[in-house]
Amino acid sequence: MRVAKGEAEPLMSPQLMKSLLMLSKKEPVSCAIGLSKDKTGLILLDKKAKPQKLVALLKKKASASSIEVDTGSIRFGHAMVDTDEDSQLVQFVVNKDASGATRPKVLELLKKAGFGKCEIRVDAGLEDEPAGDDTSEEDAGEARPAAPEAPAAAGNSGAAEAAQRLTGLVKRMIGALGSNPAGADAMKTAAKTAQAALKAGDVAAATGETDTLERLLNAMPAAPGAGPAASGPPPGSPVFTKARATWVATRRKVESELDKLHAELQAIYKGHGVVADLEKTFRSKVEPMMEKFDESLAHKLDEVAQNADAAAHAKLVEDVKGIIGRYEAFLGSDPLIRKLDDNPFVPLSIEKTLTASLTALAKVVA
Repeated sequence: MRVAKGEAEPLMSPQLMKSLLMLSKKEPVSCAIGLSKDKTGLILLDKKAKPQKLVALLKKKASASSIEVDTGSIRFGHAMVDTDEDSQLVQFVVNKDASGATRPKVLELLKKAGFGKCEIRVDAGLEDEPAGDDTSEEDAGEARPAAPEAPAAAGNSGAAEAAQRLTGLVKRMIGALGSNPAGADAMKTAAKTAQAALKAGDVAAATGETDTLERLLNAMPAAPGAGPAASGPPPGSPVFTKARATWVATRRKVESELDKLHAELQAIYKGHGVVADLEKTFRSKVEPMMEKFDESLAHKLDEVAQNADAAAHAKLVEDVKGIIGRYEAFLGSDPLIRKLDDNPFVPLSIEKTLTASLTALAKVVA
């Protein structure tokens, strides 16, 4: 197959893709889909490999073709074409929501194989399916590599350490859930997201979620009668005033990012008669998200900065930790934030901005 200058070599040929998909109603096909770092589409299909195994194979083939994979965009599951109903429609059922940019980029590849439509649905149960030990004999219809890709020694070590740390925190969480039912959902979400990231081989994401779980555990209220322990900088420290200014600036930056996207959408659809509906939809999605990252942290930091009583100070600092933990739990669990960042209209960095700010603020009050 001839590839245009500047275009990445596809992971599988359009002819092979078509032959697998046209038989997929009778012979289910495992799939891995996603994006490269330069936002080109990636598809890998196989009749025998387990979907989770196909993710590792996709990364290996991409590396061999000098393609940098956007690891966070990769999804796995099954692909099918129901030739009796619509032979143009490829249906993907994957483990979790794909970014807004994934479908059009994947469709570009499918069109080369003769398909004109693409649908991506989610089956969260795929996350719990065993990865299995099988490796396709066909390697997506091509020669099978001599052996599965082995992570580098440093990667193995990092993953093992992350898993060990997460296991210890999960045990601690289980013992703490009874005394902190209000924070149970946030802690479970952080633990589950960290476990999924480890399973997908994303050690950095797993570490971030594990950090969130640890902070949530540390922010739990003290046992009755124990009284809050001294924590963080002392009363009167200027760091709390600076921390408040940091959070206010963070919210403004996120709002500015959202305004950029809103303005771009208004410009694109101007004159199409859908601007009013677009405005309503945009606000209905974005405003509830921003309410989760409210001004309660700024108000609480203001209280801490103005308080001089040592006993009250310790309690206020614990309150600050709890609010930061709540923000972090929502940041790790809400798919809208990543979808906004991955929109195809204007580049945003909302997740990165919030993560960096909350991580820095958590260190300030630790």
